[in-house]
Amino acid sequence: MKILRKLGIFSLEDFVYACATTVLSAYVISILLMTVLQVFGVGKGLVLSNRFAFFSLDIQFPFFLLLCVVLMYLSMFIWVLMGVASIFYNKKEDKIEEDDSVLISVMIPAHNEEKVIRNILNDLICQEYKNLEILVLAHNCTDNTIRNAKSVSDERIKVLDIQTRKSGKALALNEGLKAAKGKIIAQFDTDNRIKDKKLFNRAMAYFKNEEIDAIQAELSTSNMYSSILTFLQEVEYDTFSSISWRGRDVFKLPCFLAGTGIFIRTRVLQEAEGWTNSLVEDFELFTRLTLENKKIIFADNLVVYDEKPPSWSGVMKQRSRWIKGHLRVTWDNLHRFGNWLDYAYRLSPLSVFAWWASNFLYWFYYLTNQVSIFNITGWIWLIWTSTFFGFLFYNSIKKRGWKRALFLPVYWIFGFHWLWCSLYSLGVKSWQETKTVHYGDQNISRPRTVYDINLLRQLEQGGDQ
Repeated sequence: MKILRKLGIFSLEDFVYACATTVLSAYVISILLMTVLQVFGVGKGLVLSNRFAFFSLDIQFPFFLLLCVVLMYLSMFIWVLMGVASIFYNKKEDKIEEDDSVLISVMIPAHNEEKVIRNILNDLICQEYKNLEILVLAHNCTDNTIRNAKSVSDERIKVLDIQTRKSGKALALNEGLKAAKGKIIAQFDTDNRIKDKKLFNRAMAYFKNEEIDAIQAELSTSNMYSSILTFLQEVEYDTFSSISWRGRDVFKLPCFLAGTGIFIRTRVLQEAEGWTNSLVEDFELFTRLTLENKKIIFADNLVVYDEKPPSWSGVMKQRSRWIKGHLRVTWDNLHRFGNWLDYAYRLSPLSVFAWWASNFLYWFYYLTNQVSIFNITGWIWLIWTSTFFGFLFYNSIKKRGWKRALFLPVYWIFGFHWLWCSLYSLGVKSWQETKTVHYGDQNISRPRTVYDINLLRQLEQGGDQ
């Protein structure tokens, strides 16, 4: 039982998701191996040369298949492009603002978070930046969240009991915006932990530049050692966020908002009329601010820890919500272009559906004794795939060292869960049914690598990072 939990399996549902992901990865790996054999002309007898067909047809969908291929390769192209750009990223200068005369309103949306609410509040009241207004936005809570929040003794903490008929993180945030008195809004989730006691001092140093509208902090995982599943989520987040956020910074593009670890000017939020009650309120807000040419920067010297789902079912629910919400934002802004990179990124969730569709078509052609009139050669697939993973390895080695990079093949297998999430997302109806459950399993005190040991020492000493 302990081994299963380390694998993220706590129920039959978790077991099914884990097995489905493994089977799908084996399927893709087998196709990849056959492609390698075909490309290099080795073992032709092992490649399916004698076609099996139920019956013969002559029905082709070349333009639909072309669209699927374009969507898949466009998504991969964006990540490769960002990977190249991230090589040239320069770390931000670490500055600390000692003046705490500017009031910061800290907003913490909470729905039944009795297990973790005290942790983030205790971290906040220990901040050296004292001019804080801490708003706990207890939204439709039916547990002890409110009582536990009030048990943390500090006059700066205000607990708002918010009751609404609908569910959604954005509803709580908008109520907090109405009550906020600060010039700067800081947004954190209840499961967050803040190790750096000068986090707010560092954040305020950026706002000395009046052109900066919002800041996204670096996110790390607080419970990465809870299980193999949480560790793989850390590998994923650390690798892809590093490529995305740093790559966009090199291109002078706005940084994505991750839903937590956000600092933003109050007037910017007020002008945007707050958050929209979307399944992905962070990405929806980012899209609107980006289309309005707001400046959102990535601050690598601000580090916030969050808790990753420890079970397969938790991962599936969370990420299916992300996909469904992302698709909704894409549809709502289909007519608004902005810059081509952001527009292409908004289309990226379609790539997972395109994968399913293209596989269906290829099997349809195979079983009906047809040869597609539109076909991508194995060379193209292998070159793009190897280039993509090459940048993942390079980035991982550069940031965390060889040991972390060795886990990328394992992550690749885990990554196929996104394909199942795309199908799962079709049934997502509300934020409430896919809310991430937090358990307060924190182990941020354990350094991960030499890089992390140095980072923690520098944070404690207030030195450069």
